[in-house]
Amino acid sequence: MDELFRNSLPFFLPALLPAIALLLAPSLGRRGRTLWAAGLALIAVGFVVDVLAIDHSEEYTLEVPNVFRRFSEGDAGETHPHRWIVDTVKAPAWHWHIATTVFMGLAALFLFVRRGRAPAPPPPVAAAVGVSLFYLAYRLALEKTAAPEAITWAVGVTPASVVILPFFAWHCGRSAWDFKRFVKNLLYMALLQRVAVAAVGYFATTRALGTHLDVHLVTDIALPLAGERKLASPLEAWVWTTLVPQLTLWLVFTAVIGLALGALPWWLARRRARAPAAT
Repeated sequence: MDELFRNSLPFFLPALLPAIALLLAPSLGRRGRTLWAAGLALIAVGFVVDVLAIDHSEEYTLEVPNVFRRFSEGDAGETHPHRWIVDTVKAPAWHWHIATTVFMGLAALFLFVRRGRAPAPPPPVAAAVGVSLFYLAYRLALEKTAAPEAITWAVGVTPASVVILPFFAWHCGRSAWDFKRFVKNLLYMALLQRVAVAAVGYFATTRALGTHLDVHLVTDIALPLAGERKLASPLEAWVWTTLVPQLTLWLVFTAVIGLALGALPWWLARRRARAPAAT
């Protein structure tokens, strides 16, 4: 897991550009949105030019990993992270270039068609969940087109949440929501986010569709408090590797990180929103 994270570090900032643009744009005017749309469109065009200028027909193989804890052999009391290969995809390099072109282009188009709207905070939950779904789909598309492993791990709901959560708090503050309402909607947003991941994981696993959310090849897992679970069917694998963690550990983790990253943006934005009323 640490190695996967380190290898992905150089790609995090480029991968998060659409999230920054989509969440920042509602606060910008026509010119700002147009500039962001143009920037994302240039990235999309750049990938197309790259495919046309350089031969990308060589086939690549991506062994899609997912990491779950399991008991070490010979000592039932010790657990360790185990890297499972849950899918193997072969595709020429131009496939993931086109996938990136599509998603960058969609983000650019979304900003461009909304460039004339007046600056205003968006519905915080809808905006956060929308960007989460964008990144979930983008991650799955990269995996199904055999993108390099380090790039796929820089994309997805969890990496994008580093941007989503502070912006969510900022939008709550700009909407003049008090702290109680902010926390309540943070939990609601996190629940929707994790339910979406679990739902896609259900279809991926029970139909063997591949991607990191297809866990039908995982045979056992070590769970906190519950101990070892042998996974005899795809449905059981989904329940214990995806549904239970997403709606417990990942839900709590998202809420806690949301408070840590969002408390200051919420306070600053709410103070700014309330300032005109106080004068």
